[in-house]
Amino acid sequence: MKKRQNGRERKFIVYESHLLRLFASCPSCTSPTLGEVQQVKGSCVTILQDCGLCGFKTSWCSQPFVGAIPAGNFEISCALLFSGSLPSKTIRMFNFMNLATISYRTFMYHQQCYLHPAIVDVWKNQQAAYIRETLDSGQPVQLGGDGRADSPGHCAKFGSYTMMDLMKNLVIDLQLVQSNEVGSSCLMEKEGLVRSVHFLEQSRLVISQLVTDRHLQVAKWVRENMPNTVHNIDVWHVAKGLKKKLVALSKEKDCQDFVDWIKSIVNHLYWVPSSTPEDEEDEMKWEKWSSILNHIQNVHDGHGDHFQRCEHGDLGPDARQKRWLRPGTKVVEKLESIIDSRQMRKDIPKLSPTVQTSNLEAYHSVINHFAPKMNSFSYKGMQSRLLLAAMHYNENSAKGQAATKDGNLQYRIVFPKQKKGEFTVQKIKQANWFLTTPCHAVKKATLLLRLCVTSTSTQRRMLL
Repeated sequence: MKKRQNGRERKFIVYESHLLRLFASCPSCTSPTLGEVQQVKGSCVTILQDCGLCGFKTSWCSQPFVGAIPAGNFEISCALLFSGSLPSKTIRMFNFMNLATISYRTFMYHQQCYLHPAIVDVWKNQQAAYIRETLDSGQPVQLGGDGRADSPGHCAKFGSYTMMDLMKNLVIDLQLVQSNEVGSSCLMEKEGLVRSVHFLEQSRLVISQLVTDRHLQVAKWVRENMPNTVHNIDVWHVAKGLKKKLVALSKEKDCQDFVDWIKSIVNHLYWVPSSTPEDEEDEMKWEKWSSILNHIQNVHDGHGDHFQRCEHGDLGPDARQKRWLRPGTKVVEKLESIIDSRQMRKDIPKLSPTVQTSNLEAYHSVINHFAPKMNSFSYKGMQSRLLLAAMHYNENSAKGQAATKDGNLQYRIVFPKQKKGEFTVQKIKQANWFLTTPCHAVKKATLLLRLCVTSTSTQRRMLL
């Protein structure tokens, strides 16, 4: 039987009655004895065995100790935080089982004194390794930035801003901003960007391109303070707002035939930047975008000076699946106001032609596992969970696609909530992965705990 798994000792749930059976006889004279539970400290139990016949007396403990802290209690705190679990729910589950465990107060103490410093230390080491590697390469970085509030609406307490290397698909910096630092939750995203950019500039990284959403404060700050950086807008954020307007238009009276064109118009928006080289003029992007208004009216040439003709082939009766819209109708006039709006004239030239922030949005879903928006956390608790989410994402972002025994790549069909019943095809990632970050953090936390145990009171305050 294997005693260890992945180099770590296994633990088992043992009932009290079965445990006391091991102390039913004296190991010295084999006479019947009665072991009794002397102390329960979290998940650690101490049993006293006393033989009244031969005088044999011993005390047995179920766990090793690190200083005065049982190792099992400390590992429970580590497992709770590093797995993204909520301590209140987990401890309540243990209480329902009548399973001896640590208290919520004990977990908070371990987190504040040992776990949080260990997580920050591991993150800074990984961050410093990325910066050294990037500086050695001598190449500028292409970054994506986005903010996230800890709760929906305008009552958020914390706002985090994430910078991701879009070419390497790695989270490289996280800034946590509290709303009372900037006066309002609406100002947290810009402040997070400012702090992150200042940190990266102090680290001597050159930012050649920054892709963000359409946040007006962010756009203005980048325009005024980063003149040598190309600022682009992520296409998905523009497409999301555009689709809402198109769906609302299709629900109006005499506009029902427009429903079939919504998906095509959104796809056309994605095609505009991806098909336009970076050295092309902004007029080319705009003429490509505005050509969709002619296309849906069965006009396929004469769009403009730079983009004169549609690039699709012949659209005969067999190839065409949607009805052409008639000129001068209500739906065409309202669609023109959407396509030719002031907002779209600002956004279309700035759409990112290559890299997007889709991976950054995927990282936000990882944060939802470690720090759900329906739960509140302290500042250090939120920071720890954000860093854990970043390290978890970085270690698994390079996972390859799963394949069958025959070598065929695997895919799956999913029905995302935002598609409202429509499906999409996703790659199945490799399932066999080993997350090393918690192990590093456990080692760091245990080392910090041992240092605190062996240090003086003055040294202990310096460590914490």
